[in-house]
Amino acid sequence: TTQDAYGAYTETWSDIATVWGRNVVRWGKEADYSHQTEGVQRYEFEIRYRSGITPKDRVQWDGKTFDIIAVRNLDGRKQYLQLICEERIRS
Repeated sequence: TTQDAYGAYTETWSDIATVWGRNVVRWGKEADYSHQTEGVQRYEFEIRYRSGITPKDRVQWDGKTFDIIAVRNLDGRKQYLQLICEERIRS
């Protein structure tokens, strides 16, 4: 969160890193909330291990933004991370 010259707070994002990875679409669902349809698509991204990545971060891929739901150390040896992410689509 950053504060502008007028004292208002704005949520901003900055890049942590650009990395190579692999993604897999896991499932999707659709729900109706207060007469508004929302789709949720879940993805798993696998990248080389990086410390400090948490669910407070996001993934950008192919022009889309994904919320990180969970971060898993895949092999227990800090070689690969699995980022379980969701994309929300409102219509």
